[in-house]
Amino acid sequence: MFRSAQRGIAPLIEYLAQSTERGTGVRVYDRVIGNAAALLAIKAHAVHVMAVTGSRYAVDTFQRYGIHYEFRHIVSSIINRSKDGMCPYESLSLGMTPNEFYEAAYAKIITDGIVTGHRQ
Repeated sequence: MFRSAQRGIAPLIEYLAQSTERGTGVRVYDRVIGNAAALLAIKAHAVHVMAVTGSRYAVDTFQRYGIHYEFRHIVSSIINRSKDGMCPYESLSLGMTPNEFYEAAYAKIITDGIVTGHRQ
């Protein structure tokens, strides 16, 4: 089991960056899952994702990749922390593959100082 006190997509980035072995059967549980988290969950080989709130973009991505998901509430998109626009990672993730998004998000998170460390 992997747990993190980080917010947003940082825990998934940490998991992917630190994990030398990504097995099958990964399950992801969170309060909010947007398209950014959906792409990272797919890269982590998730087979099941559960959240209180998920975005329509995440739904579309999970359906496209055949990943089982459960959301109590579905919203059009994930909003940013200021609540005045779309989450920057949700926006960045649109139109990307899981690998493309991971590379872009990892670079942004390291640059922003949200996660430190080295990838395996």
